[in-house]
Amino acid sequence: KPGYHITEPWKRYVMTGLAVESNPFFQASAMEVERPGPSYTVDTVSAVQVLYPECEIFFITGSDAVLEVLTWKNVQKLLSKCRFVSVSRPGYNLDELHAKLGGVPRELKKKIIYMEVPSLAISSTEIRKRVREGRPIKYLLPESVENYINKNHLYRQ
Repeated sequence: KPGYHITEPWKRYVMTGLAVESNPFFQASAMEVERPGPSYTVDTVSAVQVLYPECEIFFITGSDAVLEVLTWKNVQKLLSKCRFVSVSRPGYNLDELHAKLGGVPRELKKKIIYMEVPSLAISSTEIRKRVREGRPIKYLLPESVENYINKNHLYRQ
């Protein structure tokens, strides 16, 4: 995201791998970090579709990000290639989200699945803030990811 300080792509990839390593149903992919230049979701979903042509693709995101998704590059093409799963987040009421989506074309809204999940007030933004402030992050993410963050001095500034 231009204008934002973000951790280097390979470090984010390693942390994702560490976070999912204990679950045999998940696997981190280096696809976006290996692609030169900016990485757009529509390109990634297209590449995944080529790798797994027999599968339906679901893009899972927090309900706080759904409106942002509608501003992404080639959103019509993206929504033709996958379904979006909008997962409830603390502070984001799904009824309010439906109201905010009022002006969105119906064919786009039909591509979004809304899912209520138990509220956990944990976000990557909050974890980075806690690290920057020197506050503990234990139990907020897998221990292996916490160790990686500490070892690599991430989010200190």
